[in-house]
Amino acid sequence: MTERNQYGLTRNIPSEVARQVRQRDGFGCVICGSAFIQYDHLDPPFAEAQSHEPSGLVLLCGGCHDRRSRGALSVDSVKRAAVSPKCKQSGFSRGAFDLGQPEAPIVWFGNVLLWECETLLVLNGEPVLAIKPPEESGGPFRLTAQFRDSDGKEILSIVDNEWLASSENWDVQVTGPRISVRRAKGDLALVLRATPPKQLFIERISMLHRGIRVECHEGKPTFILPNGAGHSISGAQVTGAEVGLELTSSGILIGKRARKSFPIQV
Repeated sequence: MTERNQYGLTRNIPSEVARQVRQRDGFGCVICGSAFIQYDHLDPPFAEAQSHEPSGLVLLCGGCHDRRSRGALSVDSVKRAAVSPKCKQSGFSRGAFDLGQPEAPIVWFGNVLLWECETLLVLNGEPVLAIKPPEESGGPFRLTAQFRDSDGKEILSIVDNEWLASSENWDVQVTGPRISVRRAKGDLALVLRATPPKQLFIERISMLHRGIRVECHEGKPTFILPNGAGHSISGAQVTGAEVGLELTSSGILIGKRARKSFPIQV
């Protein structure tokens, strides 16, 4: 049964209101900047609220929300933090992937499977997605990436499995294991989905970087190059390559110096 307060209000916050709160608070907890957030009815508290208003809501991570609920974090302290949210100060909300232990993670770029590749994706000579080995025995493999939108603006980066989403994005939404970045309503720039500890799916991306335009949808990846000629890959599996995918103005290279490469309908 859906929880209701004395005014019949449920916990279901309208999507437009939730988005306004995310945009205002920089897509993360106003205290610590974590992107794994909950919507907290701060003032008035949920029990006394008659409607879901952005002015009465604030973003808190599970830990900070629990501290506030238990009385270890005051409402006044949260209000002070909300005036200048942590994400707006740092310029990004943050989270971490549980990937790459004990083996290198499998990365799906649309329908292209990449595993044990030193560099996963290169655009006109620049690595934009790579896996680094563990820093010490038994440690995790470390994913590094730089994602941009269709105008070439950086929207999300990954450094040693920690991801940082720019607070200048129009919207960033984290739902379970999925991260969605939007440029505008209905305009998805990036969707990532993790299945810890083994796989990361790049479900969708629309990116421009170093003159290369990349369009990728899970199930039908397409790479559009600057000369106007479209090159598409309906599926491929690359294992143990020096470079998994390399895109240049002249074409696509799959599995550069790979132990095993199975391109399908290129």
